[in-house]
Amino acid sequence: MHVRSPSRSGHSLLDVLVTLFVLGVVLAAAVPDLAQAHRRWAARSAVRQLRADLARARMEAVLRGRTVTIAIDTVAGAYGATDSDGGVVLTRTLPSSVRIRTTANRQAIPFTARGTADLYSTTWIGPGNDPGGTWHGLRVAPSGAVAAP
Repeated sequence: MHVRSPSRSGHSLLDVLVTLFVLGVVLAAAVPDLAQAHRRWAARSAVRQLRADLARARMEAVLRGRTVTIAIDTVAGAYGATDSDGGVVLTRTLPSSVRIRTTANRQAIPFTARGTADLYSTTWIGPGNDPGGTWHGLRVAPSGAVAAP
């Protein structure tokens, strides 16, 4: 008569180690893509915020009856709006994962009391450290309208 040994259930140590190794390889491949996706999402979010802030500066100029100027500082990665009396309307610092570019290191976009700007101005925002990332542009027309070029 043949006696069977009790069946073993569970996994061997080798099975667990191989599974953990494969999982580690998959995660190592996914983490850079997640970081890149986060930078790109942050850039798109920053573009939406800048567009809203430009519209707010224009509205404040009309409501206050005086010029409101948005000053963009590409070196610091920030921008702010002040009225002609020096009152601060808003200040904003971009996340460190986002870069901002203009035609100069510091650019001012004035909105008059009628809501118009005195020049065409284009500002680009894109993900930092991501050469393949999309740079999103916003253009302010002399009419004061803000649009993507």
